[in-house]
Amino acid sequence: MLTLIKGKARKSVYMSLLHKGLGDSLFIQYGHEFHLLNADENCWNIKRRESTKTDIERLKEELWMLMEQIMNTTEFKNVFLYGNFGLHEIGTLRDVNDKVDGRLNLTVSIQDELVSDGQLIIQEL
Repeated sequence: MLTLIKGKARKSVYMSLLHKGLGDSLFIQYGHEFHLLNADENCWNIKRRESTKTDIERLKEELWMLMEQIMNTTEFKNVFLYGNFGLHEIGTLRDVNDKVDGRLNLTVSIQDELVSDGQLIIQEL
């Protein structure tokens, strides 16, 4: 399952709360250096390669490798991927989700300037 959390701001706060509430999930900060409130051992910080910001195929490859690592080395089934991906990257996220084939439930942050200030949109694809 792929769930998008779309908005301009505060997505990390809500995703962190969902992660904590679920209890058995992995929270990944992908390409962000700030410190999450209430970070725990189930929070990973992954540096995003610059090339993935302009090359969709490299992004797909890097995300797939990350998902393989999660599936092969952990017991997590629920992954919160805080990456503030662009609207143009949703297709890539769908491709990665299709390849995961139900073995992981992915919740991903999307930077969407069309969402009104103070609002978030949760969209299941």
